[in-house]
Amino acid sequence: MKLADVPSLRFRKIAFLNHSFGYMIVSTDRTMSAEATSVFLTYDGGENWQVTNQADTVTLISDGAFLDEQVGFLSFSRINPEEPELYVTQDSGETWTFATFHIPETYDKVFTTAEVPQKDYNHLTVLVNQGPNGDYKGGQVKGAFISNDNGETWEFAKEVEQMKQSNRLTIVGWVLLLVAIGCLCFQIGYLFLHHIYHVELIDNRLFYIVNILCVLCLTLAFQFLLHLSKMWKIIGVVIVSLFITVNAALLISDNDKIKNITSISPNYKNILSIKMTKNVGLAMYYRSYYGIFARPKEILPKQMTDEFKVAWLANDVAAVTYTAPDQSIHQYIGTYGDRGGGTSYYYVGAEIHGTWIGNQIQVISHTDGITIIDNGNTDSFDWDHINQYGTLAVVLTNPDGSAAWTIALNENFHVDQANQPIQKGQISLYKATMADNEPITLDFKNDD
Repeated sequence: MKLADVPSLRFRKIAFLNHSFGYMIVSTDRTMSAEATSVFLTYDGGENWQVTNQADTVTLISDGAFLDEQVGFLSFSRINPEEPELYVTQDSGETWTFATFHIPETYDKVFTTAEVPQKDYNHLTVLVNQGPNGDYKGGQVKGAFISNDNGETWEFAKEVEQMKQSNRLTIVGWVLLLVAIGCLCFQIGYLFLHHIYHVELIDNRLFYIVNILCVLCLTLAFQFLLHLSKMWKIIGVVIVSLFITVNAALLISDNDKIKNITSISPNYKNILSIKMTKNVGLAMYYRSYYGIFARPKEILPKQMTDEFKVAWLANDVAAVTYTAPDQSIHQYIGTYGDRGGGTSYYYVGAEIHGTWIGNQIQVISHTDGITIIDNGNTDSFDWDHINQYGTLAVVLTNPDGSAAWTIALNENFHVDQANQPIQKGQISLYKATMADNEPITLDFKNDD
């Protein structure tokens, strides 16, 4: 039979579950509210079709489908339906059985037209709508039913606001599509900036993460917005899996070569970024822009190992303590602010001139350098062994070049550009050690 030769064809549906098995459902010879429904199956990719036996009804068909080569469903609907008319076959259409729905009295004559059942783990689910004249909750609610015997009997599960759910999925789909487009535009923009201005991402791994996010959002958007066949879904899953695998492998490979040290300030406004080439221990400090881009600023003074820690002494002062290959300890300070209004450069040592005390520790800044008195032990550092970072911190170093202490200006410290004799605010003292420790807050005592 050729469908083109059938003059009164009303309903037709063709689908394939794999490369060989497919089904075709057609209705013909409609008279008023009656018609003949025929089902054809193919096992050779559509070259040959076999007609199945017909269900024992001439009601108008509303939908139908096969879940596998044996189990299939035909749903029929009247002008004024009172209950679902769903027929099920479990033997490839040799026999069709009228399915039984156990509907609570509350929903009697409410849920009347079954849609196509779906496989859901170890059972089947089907949505039953209210037909053309349903007005329960505005006709927007459907009933969800579950079957544990391949569709012969159905038990009520819950109400489903299907229209709202569909609208939500559509909205989610468009949002995901916009996110995917945004990720793509971001990658193109980044590659342009990298090529022209040598801009990098603040963390190299972000490039591969954004790639994966873009493809995942695009895939989910197509899933929510388009009605893809099973074959295209499988093809999409394979392509997406390969893409994610490749990007994950590249991410791991890049991470094996470059160590990304990234830390966000407590107020989430500043980002410390250091990238270390592992095979040589060369570490580069990057200045961040807009929270995600970065440009190289300077190389850390000593080679770096994988042993390091980051402590934020203030929202704009980050102390990186690390070990060199010879196991000596060093400190590098990332600074992102100013205590003098940003109008001029000043020296931290001069600004903290005087004595500072706190927690049995004294810091004395004088004309010859800075002295630290810690529980009776005195260490003095001349100005040649005091390295300033930005305008917010200094690192005190030992004669062998290793770090001993860091002193940072707290956020309540105000640089006195009028050279008044009294300092205001506090400072933080941070010991250079790989053990867990916290910065010590010191208050100004006098200006000896």
